[in-house]
Amino acid sequence: MSEDTYDEGASVADEAASLLKHISVTESNYEQAWDILKQRYGPIEDNDADVAILSHMATKRSTALLATALITVKNSTGHYTVLRALIDQGSQANFISERAAQLLKVKGTPTKGTITGVGSTQTEVNLAVQLEILSRYKCNFKLNVEAYVMPSRLTTYLPSTTIADSTLTWSHLKGLKLADPTFNQPGRVDMLLGVEVYAAILKNEVIRGPPGSPCAQHTSFGWILFGKIHNDIEERKITVMHHHMDFDELLHTLWELDCDNQRKLTQEEELCENIYYENVRRDNEGRYIVKLPFKSDVILSTEGNTRDIALRRLTQLERRLQRDMKLRTEYTKVMQEYIELNHMEEVPEEELGKPSVYLPHHAVVKDTSETTKVRTVFNASSMGSNNVSINDELLVAHNCKKT
Repeated sequence: MSEDTYDEGASVADEAASLLKHISVTESNYEQAWDILKQRYGPIEDNDADVAILSHMATKRSTALLATALITVKNSTGHYTVLRALIDQGSQANFISERAAQLLKVKGTPTKGTITGVGSTQTEVNLAVQLEILSRYKCNFKLNVEAYVMPSRLTTYLPSTTIADSTLTWSHLKGLKLADPTFNQPGRVDMLLGVEVYAAILKNEVIRGPPGSPCAQHTSFGWILFGKIHNDIEERKITVMHHHMDFDELLHTLWELDCDNQRKLTQEEELCENIYYENVRRDNEGRYIVKLPFKSDVILSTEGNTRDIALRRLTQLERRLQRDMKLRTEYTKVMQEYIELNHMEEVPEEELGKPSVYLPHHAVVKDTSETTKVRTVFNASSMGSNNVSINDELLVAHNCKKT
């Protein structure tokens, strides 16, 4: 194809790829590739971009209140835990979050199933657990249920927004033992109890209030509340759709694309993949266990002193937490959850002298997160006294993402 002629069946992407096929894809070759493309397609102005913005704001003073209950759950080892459950008579099965299943330390039974939701969306489940649920009010009530372990969140926080205290003066609810006394505060849902449980806990009494107030249904868990309610707190949702198309950015993307989707793996990538397939396994609680893919049997990062720098970072973190008590409280919750979920345990004294690597950690705050606003980041790139980090010794796998 000459510079001034075009093949009607070819695309710009095809032609650009053809122009660059003799240049290896490395960071150092980017400028050379950029010059070739500019010569072919002409100069590109810095502001050569298309931008489209659409914004919309909606406000509402009503909230859909779904029926929730605080229930006591007993596992096979006799441990009791209070969980927040959504009572959903539209569900044919019961579900529990992976977090709650790990918290209960319950052993699951491998299963294979597909959960179909609204719009025919599907989620795969691979584990089921047997649980005994009890009422916080009726000591003689208990129910054995099977629940599927959901690898993702059951739902968003419920209710979707805080219900104002000024609206909690409904006279028809006075004196009732509520199944969920925290119904007015957004909170995590640990279980979803379906129609079979709903039928088992249902009692005859139903109390209806004035418009804008919830209905109350008597159950073995207490009174559950549900319905569309008026809320004095105005909920605002702002949606901004922004589309920015920049030619420079498109060429960056073109340069990063690998035209051969079936490229041959490097020796390191192939070794990393083999280590994964040979060592990955799943325990009785449904957790995946994977061996770290070290480049060599000789691990140098354990020979350097990593403890001193980890202690210095810990001291810096403690000073930060002393200045910010709210962050300290949230960070302590994260660490406590690690212990409860068996993600972290105290190192036995007899193992303190063994070769090991200490990882510094710090807090990262994300206020926009709907779930965990504070999380812990462990720095595996931190080097020891011999200038070697554990990340330096790990193989890097190829990008498995498919588009």
